[in-house]
Amino acid sequence: MKVKVALFLVCIYGFISFGFAQSGMSFLVLNADYACFRGAESKTYTEIYLSFFQSELTYNIEDSMMVAHFSHALQIIQDDSVIHDIKREYINSIQLGQKVTMFNRFMDVFPFRLDPGKYKIIATLNDNVSNKFGDFRLNMDVPAFDSTIALSNIQLATQIEKSEKVNNFSLKNNMYILPNPTHIYGLLNPVLYFYFEGYNLTPDDTGNFKYAFHYYIIDDSGSVVRDFPVKEKTCSNSVIAEAAGTNIIALKNNSYTLRVDFTDLVSGSLLSTSTPFTVEKPTREDIVKPAASAQAAQDYSNFSEEELIDEFTKARYIALSEERKIFEGLDADGMRRFLVEFWKRRDPNPATPVNEYKTEYMENVELADTRYSTHFRTGWKTDRGRVLLVYGRPDEIERNPSSIDSQPYEVWYYYALDGGSEFIFGDLSGHGDYELLHSTYRNELQDPNWRVRLGGSQFNPSGF
Repeated sequence: MKVKVALFLVCIYGFISFGFAQSGMSFLVLNADYACFRGAESKTYTEIYLSFFQSELTYNIEDSMMVAHFSHALQIIQDDSVIHDIKREYINSIQLGQKVTMFNRFMDVFPFRLDPGKYKIIATLNDNVSNKFGDFRLNMDVPAFDSTIALSNIQLATQIEKSEKVNNFSLKNNMYILPNPTHIYGLLNPVLYFYFEGYNLTPDDTGNFKYAFHYYIIDDSGSVVRDFPVKEKTCSNSVIAEAAGTNIIALKNNSYTLRVDFTDLVSGSLLSTSTPFTVEKPTREDIVKPAASAQAAQDYSNFSEEELIDEFTKARYIALSEERKIFEGLDADGMRRFLVEFWKRRDPNPATPVNEYKTEYMENVELADTRYSTHFRTGWKTDRGRVLLVYGRPDEIERNPSSIDSQPYEVWYYYALDGGSEFIFGDLSGHGDYELLHSTYRNELQDPNWRVRLGGSQFNPSGF
């Protein structure tokens, strides 16, 4: 049976295998990774992830469409015996004239319930049109999650969000998790998302479970380059699940390790788990070189120099410092070419005629100007406008009107940002200009006494 599929978009610069061996006879580049979690009846729930670039496929014209036929095969071997042998065949169709770019990746996941032990994995990709072939081989150590405290593997992802829709990418705790088998992050995937589980926690005298976890990023020299606050939590279950994300765009191009230290606060047990990842961003040469293409600047041919500067100024929140320096030294023609490439580098789907990222960003500029402008500042220049443009639209907004002892304030919730983050804005002047008073996100202003500035109590019973 052949299945017509959609392509999950993951934009990544380069390729790295992280110790996994790919056969030298492969003609197609295939990536593979896995993660293990506790399953039922002493089994270990194991997911194996495969991905490859859509541009690896060959498309032929069929019924006024461009069509690719390909298949994935996966073998799990233990003690020289094949215990699982699965093949999936797929069809992918695109419109005539639609371009396939190197940034589109097809993602696949194979779930299994395995006995603890050591296995070998052979994953293959076959292009049934060109007969090209690729494979990826790796060793897999499947742990047992018995009666003692334990942690799952860390699953790296390019996207994690709450979802009630059940599919191959949202089987765990109502979360949609789009895996990243390459472990590569960069300009178009600036947020490193990760997920892990903990098992067999010890209850306290009241039957509750208390734990803390602390995660940080280590570079290839062993130095800690990011250290996040310890989080302590109480729950009613001996099994816990945590998802978090952190923006890595400020990290240098390098190899890193994400490490999580986990403590059962009742028993005092301490566990750690880690996984490698790489940051790959365009260099100054990558930025400057495309700007030499005059043809690419046609979209801005009618823009005046003032309009070009205005657009880039509105995008300053997401521009790299190197990009800002380069833009300052350009003439009008250089600005036109630069802006084309600036937005192109952030296009999540270059195969389509619309740059969804730019469209959403500029829509948020208009939204900020409409909702947050004051007599003193246009909306995108305000604190709420900046947060909107940098982090996108919040998942939830709590609005608190003025009261006898407090000025009006808003709480913005971002559930996928750094494991859940809050931004508190207060109208201290009474003129509708809400200032950022406090955020639980580590890269933003933090003031535990923010209520005092509103005229409220210094204490914070709600936990904000």
